[in-house]
Amino acid sequence: MCFSCGPAASDLSAPSPPPPLRSPAPAPPSAVSLPVTWDDHHLAVTLSLGYASAFSTGPSPMPSDLPSTQGSMGFSKLRSLNLSNNHLGEFPEAICDIPTLTEVNLSCNYLTSVHSAVGAMHNLQTFLLDGNSLHTLPAELGELQQLSYLGLSFNQFSELPALQELDASLFPRLEVLRCERNRLTSLKAGGNLLKGLYASSNELCQLEVYPVPGNLTFMDVSRNRLESLPDWVCESKRLEVLDISHNQICELPIGLRCLNASANKLESLPPSSLSEESQSILQELYLTNNRLTDKCVPMLTGHCHLRVLHLAYNHLQTFPASKMAKLEELEEVYLSGNQLKAIPTTILSCRRMHTLVAHSNCIQVFPEVMQLMEMKCVDLSCNELSEVTLPENLPPKLQELDLTGNPRLNLDHKTLELLK
Repeated sequence: MCFSCGPAASDLSAPSPPPPLRSPAPAPPSAVSLPVTWDDHHLAVTLSLGYASAFSTGPSPMPSDLPSTQGSMGFSKLRSLNLSNNHLGEFPEAICDIPTLTEVNLSCNYLTSVHSAVGAMHNLQTFLLDGNSLHTLPAELGELQQLSYLGLSFNQFSELPALQELDASLFPRLEVLRCERNRLTSLKAGGNLLKGLYASSNELCQLEVYPVPGNLTFMDVSRNRLESLPDWVCESKRLEVLDISHNQICELPIGLRCLNASANKLESLPPSSLSEESQSILQELYLTNNRLTDKCVPMLTGHCHLRVLHLAYNHLQTFPASKMAKLEELEEVYLSGNQLKAIPTTILSCRRMHTLVAHSNCIQVFPEVMQLMEMKCVDLSCNELSEVTLPENLPPKLQELDLTGNPRLNLDHKTLELLK
């Protein structure tokens, strides 16, 4: 029996993709109609020809073709070039002759190689090659000493030759590396200025970053084959968000703000901090589909700022009331697929709670969650409820109450009237 007043609460979404290159402003009226941004001297600063093939029956225009229209001086100050989502097929070598470029987007162009002339683009800072058919990279890529953002996701790498022997001197300014959805088994990267590492959906067994990335704040290495985390992860003091879900990890780091370790082999949890003086900053913890038992619950109480807790599909039988009482800042709790017989009454101390999902358990007594005024979604389907006790005034923000799959449940007329 599902009563819905609006959309159900959703789970954590995936990290947002990188911001696109700057959108060009309209060209001056006297110029040929191209998506170009001009400076005060009518010199092109940005040029965007993304999706150009979608609007043209002929070949996509290339920078080498355009000077005949605009004059060769038109690109002497070009900084940003977007040629994404066309059908280039081959790397446009002509762009390597534009030394002023700092941003180049060649995503989704069926490229199979990168020309060695790329090493001449010494001012390049952002280089997007995502969504192509690249197998290798030229050694000359290492000459891009200003490069801070490199996108290599959705290609066909089994290894990154230019990165396999990466030392601290190669790409010394690299801040963001994206290499998701390839076939990488090992990855080495320089850590001097690294802020974001995106390497999900590979086959990684080895991950090395040197020196310790003191500026790293976000790392996604989910859906790989990691059995443990390297020591440098725990030594990365600014790391706040870590996604290691869908690996084979047995131990967790501490000191994070957001940790997703779902679908691993966890049987225990670490202490909330290394000392009594330091306080946990953990706010979001995702541990769905592991091997956690009741002995892990006391370890959660040290995370007093925890807002989101996912413990679905583990081996929990109880959640002691005294432990729930210490998690007053909880807003979202997922406990489905365990063997819980009750939700502790101390859940009332969680005044900010808006989502409780605990389907597929053995819960017999309806919890007092309807007294929480922020409650939006309650899912107690597939349990052993026999009756439901509701307050006269339901939470004003309630959107969904799911009680399906409780064969012993009987709702009286008064309860049905409240739910209308």
